[in-house]
Amino acid sequence: MSQVVIDRMAVLAALKNGAVGIMATDTIYGVVVCAAHKAAVARLYELKHRKNKPGTIIAASIHDLARLGIPLRYMRAVEQYWPGSISIVVPSVPALRYLDQGKGSLAVRVPADKSLREFLMQTGPLLTSSANHPAEAPATTHEQAQNYFGEECRFLR
Repeated sequence: MSQVVIDRMAVLAALKNGAVGIMATDTIYGVVVCAAHKAAVARLYELKHRKNKPGTIIAASIHDLARLGIPLRYMRAVEQYWPGSISIVVPSVPALRYLDQGKGSLAVRVPADKSLREFLMQTGPLLTSSANHPAEAPATTHEQAQNYFGEECRFLR
């Protein structure tokens, strides 16, 4: 890895400045970026060779998803499933087309893991994609995630 940042404050600063990183999410290890940072989102999709296959947006609350631009009415209709490991696909809006890769929809989740939600309160919504290359198994350890993307990512958390 070119520069591993593990300090929480440094990770927060790196994300806000558009860094791509690796971290454990509530379901798997993921490559993550700040969902509101358009250039970082583009880098994540390029790194993952993603075309027409958007990642998942995780957030601390439905209100954080609404602040990102997802209509609150969509979140109210599914909030009974959260916090939890269920991702819900909702319609996208024009302002978020950079996230949906032309699909017209977004997968969103409010994770069950309390410490992850506390982290997300500080970062805002993150776009995530599994830490693996196409057709390869998702990483289940820090080491596997680092082997996939170590040189391209700014931090490992």
